[in-house]
Amino acid sequence: MGIESLSVLAQIATGIATLAVALFLASQLRLQHKDSVITMRAGATNTLTALAEHHIADSEFTNIFLRGIRDEDLNEEERHRYNMFLNMYFVQCQQMWIYDKTSEDTWWWFWAMLQTGPGVRRWYREIGSQLLPEELQDWIDRKMLDAGLVD
Repeated sequence: MGIESLSVLAQIATGIATLAVALFLASQLRLQHKDSVITMRAGATNTLTALAEHHIADSEFTNIFLRGIRDEDLNEEERHRYNMFLNMYFVQCQQMWIYDKTSEDTWWWFWAMLQTGPGVRRWYREIGSQLLPEELQDWIDRKMLDAGLVD
């Protein structure tokens, strides 16, 4: 074997090694992304749980929320509290959607709130449409149509 042959073999070996390293790094990036999504989803779920715990522990807010989901009249302060609760809830759901736009788990969180009553869907039309990105609104609208949640 001449020097030229050895040089060609060395270049081939280097190319194969480089490809192997690239494949390994790509798999590590995929795992890291998956871990990031899991961590983010756990954080968002914890935040949503904390919102629900507040809702349960505060009987005054529970009353506001129940009247709000039924689309009953709320005074200015009550309407503000109701709207802010839904703003926080939907922004957390939006974060889950940003990280994993294909997840049915993400839709479940949106659906869990949207199906509670006409007041939530009115909030979504009036405020959510200003708060959430258009791509997310389109996604929610398609899902709501499929689920029969259109008023």
